[in-house]
Amino acid sequence: IDASGFDINPLATLITNTKLNLQNFRLIEVEKFLSNLQKNFNQYDLSASSFSNPERSTYLKNWFKECFFNDFEVLRSIIISEVSDPNIKNFLLCCASNILREYSLQEPLDLRIRRRKSEYPSEKIIDKFISECIAVTKNIERLKILNKNKSNCRALNLDIRKYNSLITHSNFSAVITSPPYATALPYIDTQRLSLVWLDLIKPKQIKTLDSELIGSREITKREQISFIEKLKEENLDLPEELKHLCKKMFMSLDENDGFRRKAVPSLMYRYYCDMSLMFKNVYKLVKPHSPFALLVGKNETTLGGKKYNLDTPQYLTLIAQNNGWFLEEKINLQTYQRYGLHSKNSVREESLIILRKV
Repeated sequence: IDASGFDINPLATLITNTKLNLQNFRLIEVEKFLSNLQKNFNQYDLSASSFSNPERSTYLKNWFKECFFNDFEVLRSIIISEVSDPNIKNFLLCCASNILREYSLQEPLDLRIRRRKSEYPSEKIIDKFISECIAVTKNIERLKILNKNKSNCRALNLDIRKYNSLITHSNFSAVITSPPYATALPYIDTQRLSLVWLDLIKPKQIKTLDSELIGSREITKREQISFIEKLKEENLDLPEELKHLCKKMFMSLDENDGFRRKAVPSLMYRYYCDMSLMFKNVYKLVKPHSPFALLVGKNETTLGGKKYNLDTPQYLTLIAQNNGWFLEEKINLQTYQRYGLHSKNSVREESLIILRKV
């Protein structure tokens, strides 16, 4: 299927385009690079490298032991200087990025930014990197067997809410997505080391990117004040059920709620407005009668001691219908069991919402 994907996160688009381009590179070149890597690694003079900058290095040195930081910098410099094929270069950089947090001062199992308590891996970085590359190349071989018919696919680093940047990409026949939740996953907290190490963003841009994501839990005082003013003036541009929900959540707040919880009603309002803008823009990008499938689950929050079970599939359906979409079908699905540090916060049930442009 020929397809285009949109994401505001540059790491997401890099990984996606790297996967899409796996069909176009020769594994023998990867094997050749890996066979020479140990020798090049031992001989490399990091002081002569021109692939770093002080702002980036200073930030990363705060999150890595010096020995680990130097090893990753040598690895990155060798990949950039020795590999000419951009598909192979991005593949190797993504493999290195995938093991980055395991050797950082950030707790690897925690999605949030917390200092490490767990033990470091016993395996050397270069050995771990080679193992990672070999494991992924085996998967590539399987994919090549399965995907014999090449398609024209790409991931674009664009904001779905900004229509002017999207108008050159239109006339789609169908859309599918698993949209973000309100305040659900801290993508940038989890990925910030990779974003900076890969030089996709500058350290000072981390907070801005985080706040720009749909569903971000970062919000300014000005945005919160604006929400309260709109609430008082009965000026919330949302379906009635969601206006009532936002107002009810705000009225539930009490002195026991910390600053994070106090921000939730305004965060929910911003999320619904962002999703409304998304539905409006996607509607303009597709052909008449095109389907739009969204996979999304319910989540919950507690304010003033009261638990709110948030029926996000229902809320997004209301917003979609408010923007011209017709609900064709909603299918309830069970999710797979999550494990690990954040499993208690995982979504237990999801719905496949199928909309259609009238």
